[in-house]
Amino acid sequence: MVHENTKELYSILNERILILDGAMGSMLQDHKLSEILCLEKPEVVMHIHELYLEAGADIISTCSFNANAISLAGYKIADKAYDISRAAGALARKAVEKYSTAEKKRFIAGSMGPTPKSACFCNDINNPGKRSIGWDELEAAYYGNARGLLDGGADILLIETIFDTINAKAAIAAVMRLREERGYKIPLLISTTIANDAGRLLSGQSLEAFAVSVTHAEPLALGLNCSFGAEKMLPHLEALTGFSPFPVICYPNAGLPSESVDCYEGPEKTAETIKKFFEKKLVNIIGGCCGTTPAHIAAIAKLAKNYQPRPINDQSKDTPIHCNLSGLEALSLPSGVNAHGVDFPVSAESIDEKATVRIGRDLGSVDDAVELAEEIIEGGATILPVHIDAELPEGKETVTCFFNNALFYPAIARVPIMLECSNTELLEAALKCIQGKSLVSYKNFKGGEGEFSRYAALLRRYGAAVVE
Repeated sequence: MVHENTKELYSILNERILILDGAMGSMLQDHKLSEILCLEKPEVVMHIHELYLEAGADIISTCSFNANAISLAGYKIADKAYDISRAAGALARKAVEKYSTAEKKRFIAGSMGPTPKSACFCNDINNPGKRSIGWDELEAAYYGNARGLLDGGADILLIETIFDTINAKAAIAAVMRLREERGYKIPLLISTTIANDAGRLLSGQSLEAFAVSVTHAEPLALGLNCSFGAEKMLPHLEALTGFSPFPVICYPNAGLPSESVDCYEGPEKTAETIKKFFEKKLVNIIGGCCGTTPAHIAAIAKLAKNYQPRPINDQSKDTPIHCNLSGLEALSLPSGVNAHGVDFPVSAESIDEKATVRIGRDLGSVDDAVELAEEIIEGGATILPVHIDAELPEGKETVTCFFNNALFYPAIARVPIMLECSNTELLEAALKCIQGKSLVSYKNFKGGEGEFSRYAALLRRYGAAVVE
């Protein structure tokens, strides 16, 4: 069920290009403030929202980019995460109600930025199994952030500036939990930032592999933000439109700051570059990131009126259906979708199983298992099968240790993982370590229809596919 506040949003996406606002952070820097802004200087935040609404923004994003317990812990105010998030949502709601009309309704996107801690990266090359943070802590932090934003009045949630897909998937899980609790489909925008000209995330994933990894969130729009500016973003945006089934959101920086004058490019130059996005019909939602101002958004909005949005993909009945999996790279298999809403490859025969890594009682060491995984990949396997013993001693710790160590190596991380485990706790521990979209074998599943429904719900939560 779609909430009454956002029904109109879905229909507008088919009709015209929606305008997102511009930067909040670089606008706030001009004020040189040190307070907790949403709680102690709400008038400054409110003023910036109003400037963007006057510039023509259909969607304004809340001042909550770092309003999660992990980010705020560095300022010793982790306990204020919910309060700041709720205040941010309420301020944006106040501004939107002031500017919304029957002819032009405005919307609020609750900003959920990345945390300073990553579940994908290891901090010590001599201890590749160690991470600075795990899934559970991330999900809890994002849940508090998202709950506060919704309670404050956000219509949409925006998981943005993603560089680590495990962090993003934990945020998605928090939103999915809120969807279940509140009984309606909270619209979700998902936006990643690319780290190099090759179009990869900082975690090493290709853009297509990232898109596959987050498909289970069924976002309102999927796209790109920040990065290097609109000019360098263009080829990656074109690539994204070639494989994403979702509407596309894009909000680039205003170029990169000039070394000589320490400023971003002006509104006219940014708008002229973004005009190419419109001419090629690449976007459904457009806005600005670092360095953009209300003047940038006004210039973009003026241009956007003259162009049609990217057509939203409708999958024809005659179009072959594929199950898309991912590691650092994407992989496509012939597929269908079963009654439980999870991807279901036609058969395991299409999977190249050269050998299987077995994590069980007879495991010599994690290092031995990782070495075997490397040998399997070097032997030509396109998917890495991993069997986990349901009675594994120190189960979750061993599973986590293996995957964190194995996925430290790009050659292993490159391919999707196929998991086989009848113990759902151990299966879940594995899925929490994998940034890509995994495949789960259920050939030894012994439960009935009701139990399989719960099993399917678990797989949907982590975006995994299943195979007999």
